[in-house]
This record gives sequence, structure tokens and C-alpha cells, in this order.
Amino acid sequence: MFEKVLRIRLIGLPDDVAAGVEALGQVLDLVEVSEPYPCRGRSRNVRVYVQGRRKSGSPVTGTTVP
Repeated sequence: MFEKVLRIRLIGLPDDVAAGVEALGQVLDLVEVSEPYPCRGRSRNVRVYVQGRRKSGSPVTGTTVP
């Protein structure tokens, strides 16, 4: 059966984005994590693109989206 991949963009300060990627790694099998790209303008924020699949045995909570 085809496993669905989530595509997530994280935006924030570099340390916060790194912590977010680490937290996602607790519930997702990370397939790909991009390098940090600087946000436009004079912002100190970066953005990172993450792709991952739900780890088998991970509880599903919240609402379901069709």
C-alpha cells in the first residue's frame, strides 16, 4: 500500500527551526530535510522544507482531513 508523505515548511529562527525538525523526527520518519534557506528582506528567520511519513505505531490524534 502507498504510504502518504507529509510536506511541511518550518519558518523561524535557526535554532527554533532545528528544534522543530527534531520534534517532528519523534513522530515522523523524515524522508527529506532541506538546508535552511534565508527568508527575504532583513529577517533573521530561515525556512526549512521537511517531508516525512507517520511512524508505524504512532498514535493518531486530532481531526481527520479527507
